[in-house]
Amino acid sequence: MESQEQRVSVVIVDEHGYRLGESLGEDRMLTLVALASEDPACWDDMEAAWPRYRSPAVPEFISGMAIERVELAVALQAVSCDGAWVVIDLAQKRVVAGPDSPMAGRDVELDIVDGGSRLNRCTLGVHLPPWWEYHENADSRFAFSTRETQIVVSTCKRQVLYGEPLLRDLAERMLRRFAARSANDSSVLEDLRSRYDMTVGVHRDWLMTPRPDLGGKTPREQLHGAHRWLEQIVSTQQTRCVQGNVLFALPSDITGYETAPMDFVELVIYFDLCRELISAGWIWCRNVGLRLDKGTSRIPLEAHRRLVEFLRDIQSQWMHEPDEDGLSPAYIIECSRGRVPCGSGIEILGLEAQRGERHVGNCDCPICNLMADNAFGPSFIVFDGYHLELDDEFAFSAHETREDWEAEQGDDSELGIDLLDNSRNQGSHSSPFKELSANKKDDDDFDVEHQDMLSALERAVELVQANGLVGVAMAAAPEDEFAPVWSNSMGSDPLPGNPQGHLKFAFLLAEIISLLQSAAMGREEIQQLNERFTRFRQSGEAGLVTSSHRLSEALEGCAEQFPQLISRVADFQSKLDEHLRAKAFGSDCDYPV
Repeated sequence: MESQEQRVSVVIVDEHGYRLGESLGEDRMLTLVALASEDPACWDDMEAAWPRYRSPAVPEFISGMAIERVELAVALQAVSCDGAWVVIDLAQKRVVAGPDSPMAGRDVELDIVDGGSRLNRCTLGVHLPPWWEYHENADSRFAFSTRETQIVVSTCKRQVLYGEPLLRDLAERMLRRFAARSANDSSVLEDLRSRYDMTVGVHRDWLMTPRPDLGGKTPREQLHGAHRWLEQIVSTQQTRCVQGNVLFALPSDITGYETAPMDFVELVIYFDLCRELISAGWIWCRNVGLRLDKGTSRIPLEAHRRLVEFLRDIQSQWMHEPDEDGLSPAYIIECSRGRVPCGSGIEILGLEAQRGERHVGNCDCPICNLMADNAFGPSFIVFDGYHLELDDEFAFSAHETREDWEAEQGDDSELGIDLLDNSRNQGSHSSPFKELSANKKDDDDFDVEHQDMLSALERAVELVQANGLVGVAMAAAPEDEFAPVWSNSMGSDPLPGNPQGHLKFAFLLAEIISLLQSAAMGREEIQQLNERFTRFRQSGEAGLVTSSHRLSEALEGCAEQFPQLISRVADFQSKLDEHLRAKAFGSDCDYPV
């Protein structure tokens, strides 16, 4: 959206009164409307959310806007003068715009351009919550009228979902099931199928049972209601991050933060948490060997207390244990609640939880080293949640209503879709914190990894493919000994996040190192090769030629020991020379490899 000279009067209403911004530019007006995407309840909330929506075309702080407190009579006058007006009613959760206001809709992403320069763009997302009313081309008499529909806000009581109510409920259900089943079969927990069926039953019953502390609603109802809205907000923030903007998490002191609805990412993590607790609880039950006296169904209070205490410790440990990227479930949930994307190489201000150190495997892979240096730029974790559907239970499904879930079940059956294979074919990733699932029912150790680790090379290839590229295709021995050893269809365009061309070199060098490892070359020589490649890609203009020659010498040494690498080394060296020539003439150094 290019900035226009059209001016709009904006009235903001909250429980404390009225504010008026007269004759605001279109960019400023739309930024104020976009703030309503966060479901603010007062002016202070809009002020707190301002950094998440600010662009170069508007002031750094909302206080820099010409907006003042006014009486109702002044506000009424502002919307009756002409049709270029907007009312943002925070109390009634509605946006009303006059017929001459340049509105864009309730769900849209816009490009804000500063000063007409198309090089200085920033995405602005308008994604109003589903319970907000939105009216365009309205008559001024409608500006301050009562909203047409009842306000029904989706909320989430996390003190129930994550707190003592969860632990006490799971403990009681587990003890009853274990005691009842073990009375007839003392080895019930050794039967993997039986144990998994019990896990599904406990988890399902927790989610589907109405509770007084939830106002008669089920825990499952607390997990849904706003996924699409929140996904749109996070998607816009991700776009802003890619554009080079610093991200700001939604402040935790904004009105309604504690009971704000859950998004899809938190839903996935919550599923995994419940399965982790239940899986751990069964092992506790097996070790304790609880039995109920015949003729009674009463659970010993001491056993219940001890299991709750045990589950509390498991929850705390699991929530704060980082994965190989340094991301713990607690950090991922905080990103989710802060409505910002989660991943690596992302600067996010306003988060209380801190990322752990990213683990880098010692595998002598140049691609690993590039990843460790964040050479690919920001990368985002995608949660597809396919494992929520593996049990064929509506309780765990990502669908909000049973009708939608049943409709998809019918479609999947008709098309013969395998959920697991389909999600993998699409290149998506499951949660990194998977509980005991249908193909991992024999994991009893609490420290067992919760997902199959991808190798660094596979992860790098996935990263390239995720950006719409084709991976490097390494051909067999060419018929022409002077023909290039490697070929690919990536063309000459720079790879996303790595315009220096180092990523293409890393793929080629990774194959050479793999062949050296297969030929039992010493670790010290391989490390030296990696070190010289690191110096090459980290060299400035002054040291580029020297570092390139030293890398070339190291490669020649490898070829002397292993003649089968001569063609690859020669080809690699020719690409190094081409890289230096491109640099010398100021051309794009990311050539076709």
